[in-house]
Amino acid sequence: LSFVVPIIATLFIKVLAFTIVGMSATRLGAVPAAAHQVAVSLFWLLGLLCAEPLASSGQAFLPVFLEGGSVTRREARETFQKLASVALCGSAVCAAVVWAASSPMSLATFTASTEVMQAVPRGLLALCVLVMPLSQVLEGTLLAAKQQVWQLRAIALSSSLMVVFLLAQRWLAPTHGLRT
Repeated sequence: LSFVVPIIATLFIKVLAFTIVGMSATRLGAVPAAAHQVAVSLFWLLGLLCAEPLASSGQAFLPVFLEGGSVTRREARETFQKLASVALCGSAVCAAVVWAASSPMSLATFTASTEVMQAVPRGLLALCVLVMPLSQVLEGTLLAAKQQVWQLRAIALSSSLMVVFLLAQRWLAPTHGLRT
């Protein structure tokens, strides 16, 4: 139970955060909601495509090393460093691909609306994709090290900051017809 509860809570927080972001985009109107949907589609495709195998690799390769003595801990550190290096390279490649994929010409595969294409947050999307692989390596490593509580704390903190940012943006933004 001490292993499962933090994992379930982490998943709940992630889903809740994505739901709040979607709700925020939808409340702004049809164009922001459509742009959000395009951005989320690209994020899931490119962000998680690159990142999820790294989390799985951390969970698969690290437990054997973490359970041993000082020699295997050194091997665990080396394995983590290799995964982090792959994550950094993969992040850069996927961020570049998402930047290209979110260009107006590429976005035409998602929508014919110029307004929606212009509303897709290219920079923020590329930043999210850039961060995701390393985040997943850290998540896989924490799970392998049986440190789910730290994973839960990190997800709770980052999700809380994201929600606060969204709420502040909504309430502090000048009125340009965006509030309902």
